[in-house]
Amino acid sequence: RSKEMGYSDTPGPGYDVDLSPEDGTARRVGAWVGGLETSAPNSVLVSLPTETQLTDSTRRLLDPDIGDAIMRVIVKHWEPERARWSIGDYRHLQKRSKGEVGVGWETYFHSGVTFDRSALPQSAVVEELPIGTLIRLGDKPMEVAAADILAARAALGYPV
Repeated sequence: RSKEMGYSDTPGPGYDVDLSPEDGTARRVGAWVGGLETSAPNSVLVSLPTETQLTDSTRRLLDPDIGDAIMRVIVKHWEPERARWSIGDYRHLQKRSKGEVGVGWETYFHSGVTFDRSALPQSAVVEELPIGTLIRLGDKPMEVAAADILAARAALGYPV
């Protein structure tokens, strides 16, 4: 681990796995398990190509069905407390405090989190999963309205 990458050289528990292709696209899968150096020590990050990096062979990666399948696999096998399918534009709308659920196109949180269903935007579809709740905002992962992201935050009881 390198100090230039923001990691400590101090050994600690845990490990990380980072897989990325050699074709120059930004897609990758990263997992941090049990480490202490990050703000989310047990986390999974899937980075897909941006619109400008898409090729004919990678375009399907941004289809709603693929994004939903990726979320469901992570939730089923990782059993996280929270997860989201998001892009930078959605993250920049949210001034999150520690412990808050980040909202994205799809937002998953463990069953212990309470929210006001009536405050969700019309685009929201709520699905109860075995150990938590999945909220999807519309059918276009890259085109969620800022107002819908903020309404979902308000439904979770967070300031907007």
